Amino acid sequence: MSAGTSKEDEVASVSRPPDIVPRGNKPKQPHTISNKNPTLQPDTIPPIDENMMKECEECHMDFLRSYLYRHFAVHVCDDCRDPKGTHELITRTDAKNKYLLKDCDIDLRKPILRYILKKNPYQSRGDMRLYLKYQIEERALAVHGSEEKLEEELEQREERRTVKRQRVYDKRMKSLSMQVRSSLYKRDLSKHEHEYGDAVCIDEDKDLYRKECKTCGHKWEYEEM
Repeated sequence: MSAGTSKEDEVASVSRPPDIVPRGNKPKQPHTISNKNPTLQPDTIPPIDENMMKECEECHMDFLRSYLYRHFAVHVCDDCRDPKGTHELITRTDAKNKYLLKDCDIDLRKPILRYILKKNPYQSRGDMRLYLKYQIEERALAVHGSEEKLEEELEQREERRTVKRQRVYDKRMKSLSMQVRSSLYKRDLSKHEHEYGDAVCIDEDKDLYRKECKTCGHKWEYEEM
């Protein structure tokens, strides 16, 4: 026993067990990043592949991603995108009606036209397809040959529609006129007595005569004895 320690201190130091850490609850070591693996360094950014860069057709600047390229494969960056002008969208229905395109012209003729899907505000079920308007115009020229021929086709279609509408109108007016006449017509069901005029000889050899009713036009032929 040393001079500076008591007997109670020695007993306490001997009887106290060492610190025990329960199995599975070892204190976590601070996470360190090894210098041997530079890909795990937080400040390390992978280099951009120059082959993935595209040149914008409008400003001729390089870009990596854009709305028009992702949806329509058009090399135009987001800064040059003009949604209300050059890059305006058009519905499939308007494309077919305004440019006289068939389903095969849009879906089968190459290159296949790309589109995006959007909720139809007029129908709760089903989405509407939106195309780039200028791509639809280019496809219409390829189908019809020129703007002049397209205009001629549109004029002929409008003429056919006008004739068809006129026929429908005339048919309705005729039906309405017949209904009005039938409502105004009253059939006389009373007994009719003929009032014949003078007799007219129609065959002297056979003494054949004819009389005609002055009211209804009924003709009565008879032979005089």
